[in-house]
Amino acid sequence: MDGGRYDEGIAILADDVTNRFARFAKDPMWLVNLTGAVRVAVVAGQDGRSDNAAVLANALYDLLAPFWTTSSISMYSPGLRSPTSSAYWPRSSDAMMQTPHFAHALDIATRIEAPLFAAMTRIEWGAFRLTRGESDPEDARTLVNHGLETAAAARAGGIERRAREVIEQRF
Repeated sequence: MDGGRYDEGIAILADDVTNRFARFAKDPMWLVNLTGAVRVAVVAGQDGRSDNAAVLANALYDLLAPFWTTSSISMYSPGLRSPTSSAYWPRSSDAMMQTPHFAHALDIATRIEAPLFAAMTRIEWGAFRLTRGESDPEDARTLVNHGLETAAAARAGGIERRAREVIEQRF
């Protein structure tokens, strides 16, 4: 995904949608492994990078809904329900509907002392706000920059690249 091969990622996961991700073993790593699929759906769905992202996003959202409130995977839940702007909610209500989800995800990351999860949440929240054309891009920029600073300090190259991608494409 970091290489921009969004359609490839969606294609690889297409069979998993029809069999409800049966290929992913239901072991202690199940949520962690599905996080990768979630990230593919969210990032590919932003700005319409993949026409099939919404199908994957819907399947993952429904499958993982019981876990949004209890795990760090919640950082992606808002993006799953809105990867293609008006596919889920009217454009004007996107941000209002998603802000509590992002805030909850950030709260979880903060409480479990997971600064990189918090950084990823801030970056995706900022990207979401910019994609939806919110009136104050500076708030979104602040979120992304905070995530970038955290990622750079921790030398988390993938997260740092994502933040820079958001900055380059949306600011």
